[in-house]
Amino acid sequence: MVEIWLPIIGYEEIYEVSNYGILRSLDRIVKYKNGKKCFHKGRIIKQSKDKDGYYIVSLCKNGDQITQKIARLVAIHFIPNLENKPEVNHIDGIKTNNRVNNLEWSTEKENSQHAHDLGLCPLQKREQNNNSKLTEQNIPKIFEMLKMGMTQKEIGNILGVTGSLIGCVKRKEIWQ
Repeated sequence: MVEIWLPIIGYEEIYEVSNYGILRSLDRIVKYKNGKKCFHKGRIIKQSKDKDGYYIVSLCKNGDQITQKIARLVAIHFIPNLENKPEVNHIDGIKTNNRVNNLEWSTEKENSQHAHDLGLCPLQKREQNNNSKLTEQNIPKIFEMLKMGMTQKEIGNILGVTGSLIGCVKRKEIWQ
């Protein structure tokens, strides 16, 4: 694959990104607030990792600085997003491989499922999920209350969950 460089949107005279996942600054004259001008030689921009292990870079313009993920910059500039998907997925699961042929646009659900399929972050089930409002001990109690003729809403009120969640348990869609 031949390396291709494109100007970064909004920073056209300052930075370029390549389809290899590399960022560089361009030769330019910078004018400071005190009126002084200085020549800045273009260079490859050093990337750092964020708390999740993705490469990021800081872009500066007119004294303002923003941090961007390299994968997102590559995707925005090289991959059409015809379905307007909000996230960038690393196809091989390697967060630091930001080459254009390893990236694709995805939804949050597609990205999570892909990570699960690769074994990168198994889906948390039941009590392991921090958002779970039910415990293993609740499930037999739910079925007992249903047998006694209680409504899903009544059971949900007792356990502090919605009646529809109780319906999901009843149909064995969750907590099978």
